[in-house]
Amino acid sequence: MNGVQFKTFFLLLFTIKIFIKLGLDLMNYCYLKKHAAIIPAELATVIATEQMHRINSYNIAKIIFHSGRFLFSSLLLLFFLFSPLYSIYTNWFVSFPMPYLFQGLLFFFTIHITTWILDLPFDYFFHFRIEARYGFNKYTRKLWLGDQLKSIFVGSLVSAVILSLFFLLWGENFIFNWSYVFIGWLATVLLVVLLMYVVPILMLPIFYQLKALVNETLTANISELFSRSGLKVRGIFSADESKKSTHANALITGIGRSKTIILFDTLLEHYSDEEILAMTAHEIGHGKKGHLFKLMSLTIIELFLFILFVSYFLAADFPYQAMGITKILYSGLFAAYIFFFDLLTFFVQPLFSSYSRTLEYEADDYSKQLLGSGAPLQSSFQKLIRNEMDNINPHPWYEAYYYSHPTLLKRIQALNH
Repeated sequence: MNGVQFKTFFLLLFTIKIFIKLGLDLMNYCYLKKHAAIIPAELATVIATEQMHRINSYNIAKIIFHSGRFLFSSLLLLFFLFSPLYSIYTNWFVSFPMPYLFQGLLFFFTIHITTWILDLPFDYFFHFRIEARYGFNKYTRKLWLGDQLKSIFVGSLVSAVILSLFFLLWGENFIFNWSYVFIGWLATVLLVVLLMYVVPILMLPIFYQLKALVNETLTANISELFSRSGLKVRGIFSADESKKSTHANALITGIGRSKTIILFDTLLEHYSDEEILAMTAHEIGHGKKGHLFKLMSLTIIELFLFILFVSYFLAADFPYQAMGITKILYSGLFAAYIFFFDLLTFFVQPLFSSYSRTLEYEADDYSKQLLGSGAPLQSSFQKLIRNEMDNINPHPWYEAYYYSHPTLLKRIQALNH
């Protein structure tokens, strides 16, 4: 493959991706409008017609917003990569009188900061217009900006560690070598595992104040659930989401001895103990069924394919020819990252989404078995639909492509069997 062929192939895939994404968004929009007035029997006692219209209005607003955000970022990325700007940008960093490692880190850091700045107005609009209009936003502007700065700091730090590993292992003049592939893969896997381990210990406390549960009865009942299941965790903590939004959630994070259950304080405030126990049992189900290990295994396989792809990509001439740049490792690495994670993974996303939905059904079933009934989990799902304004009417194709969780309505129905 030569540079012209690769450029044509890249642009073709990117164009197809844009049409698929916007096409599915349009189908989802039309499907939602068509079914806007339909209230399923399972929700007839908890959602009124006026509330159903508000739920659909919220989801329509999100579809329009995310479509615009996607189109803006996609066209901007295409312009950056395939106009003379990318060559000018690369040559600018090559001219810097500094070690190669720092050139590469600064190259990526500048892109990271620029994209963050360009996305800030979108994020601001989403929280302070859309989320605020529907009663979800609790952010002050100061707290929102603080979280944004924390996010860019943590993201930059993690990226710097991973990129430094790449640059130090491969050096300035890269040639394809299977030893590079396996060494790079193993080193990256170790970093990812380490990051998963430290997330609940070091990273979550940056964004949330984590506290032990104050409801002693609930704490005792949750502890009894863990005792019956045999799952060991580092602890069960409440996160102060109420300072940021009214959204409620429960999650399991970490691996090994760092495995932790997080319950948003909004969940503790608005849901009954039985419903919270059911959602906690769902998270226990993820742990007992080995879902975190399974997803981590998929990530490890994906990382191997990425390292293999990058090794071939960086050793070839055609990527650099396509973008009109000299053979600079960090410049080629950015293009490889975009091609692999932004393009190729997009087309296999339905497979990952389908597998993830299967795991959610398994965790729901585990909750039902552990509690002896699916009714508390069904009740929590009904409240989540009402309180979170969850879309229960996505287009089937959109759901198949993007949804990592089945709709809450389908999960309610599944628990009846």
